[in-house]
Amino acid sequence: MAAKTFIRSLAGASAPLWIPYLYKPISNEWAGSVLAFAAVAMMPIPWPIRHLDLSIIE
Repeated sequence: MAAKTFIRSLAGASAPLWIPYLYKPISNEWAGSVLAFAAVAMMPIPWPIRHLDLSIIE
């Protein structure tokens, strides 16, 4: 739980550093789409952990 919170906070703190580089070469619509596509691509990540009973914490 603490690791997830730490990574989420790290991503949120680093966003102002890389967002301008994402939005500058492409339009606002495509930059938002890139973020949405990345979020959709990460959606199935919890599935094997939950449904295949892969334990992260022993």
